[in-house]
Amino acid sequence: MFPLYKNDGKPLISLSSIQIENIGIVKSKISKGIYVLTENKCLCWNQNISNDIIISEKDRYWFSIEQILCSKCWLIRSWKIFDGKSNQEFYEKEYRSIYVWSHQAPQDFFEDQISRWKLLLNTFETIVWKKQKSVVFEIGCWAGGVLFPWKSNWFTCAGCDFDENYLNFWTKKGLTLNYWDYDKIVDDNSIDIIILSHVMEHFLNPIKEIQRIIKKIRIWGYLIVEVPGIFYINKMYFDPILFFQNAHVFNYYYSYLKIFFEKLWLEVIYGDEKCTFILKKPDNYIEKQISEIYYESLSVYPIKILKYLQYCKKYMYFNPFYLAHKILTPLWLYKIVGNIYFKTTKFLWK
Repeated sequence: MFPLYKNDGKPLISLSSIQIENIGIVKSKISKGIYVLTENKCLCWNQNISNDIIISEKDRYWFSIEQILCSKCWLIRSWKIFDGKSNQEFYEKEYRSIYVWSHQAPQDFFEDQISRWKLLLNTFETIVWKKQKSVVFEIGCWAGGVLFPWKSNWFTCAGCDFDENYLNFWTKKGLTLNYWDYDKIVDDNSIDIIILSHVMEHFLNPIKEIQRIIKKIRIWGYLIVEVPGIFYINKMYFDPILFFQNAHVFNYYYSYLKIFFEKLWLEVIYGDEKCTFILKKPDNYIEKQISEIYYESLSVYPIKILKYLQYCKKYMYFNPFYLAHKILTPLWLYKIVGNIYFKTTKFLWK
């Protein structure tokens, strides 16, 4: 039954020559000890890891990285991760070429970021934000498409990233950006809105990193987080193996992240199973010394997660979202239909 996917040395997606080249480089660096892999402990500090469940023995790019379901808090994590030095070099040199299929920031990727984030900006402005001059900073800004919709008379925008090729693309769009590390270039209590779009899942130590980020936000400021949600696999990834990636340290779901953020003393304004969150730093914010994240309510999730993953794999070819993707994509209609779907169902408030 489990693991759902054995380590057969085969990728589950079609790879470009650039991807194959850079995957080979990463594997070579691992075998030579240039990139160091370390054991990844769960955020709940589960001491009985012998009961953890192997979901997959590989990721979608055919990296031999086991995906483990924690037997205590039911968070899925990569069993082995890069150490800090290896992680930084990986993001500087190979990451974009594997994940975005190009050494340079593609225009279509930039435009896709813009279309997705226009929806969130509209919701943020309508329900949360009162029009006033605000400073927005994005950590891990990629091609700049996330920040671009925010660039207006009301928002002063800036960002940072590891990849200098992407930063150059960014500056041509008239946006201010910096080479990592945000902690050295952003003062404490200086930012109104910080954006983490598909960044948190890459953090080696998310508790420590999010606390560092909160320090940069002003009282009553906002943190907007977007990560891939486990319970959104059937709508976006279809097959669970396409969800698992070597660069993702932890794989989250809504209920877990709600507990995570509340334990870090943030107010959850909005959250959904797509794992998009709007969070507020309250005026009584206190930085707590936290070493682990756990709450008893998470104990209901093991059966739910396991059954969901099995269901996604077994019935993928009957999944209406998968069928729509296969039928409409060749007709260039999938993105149009997707935009209509997200506009009409976009944010169901809890």
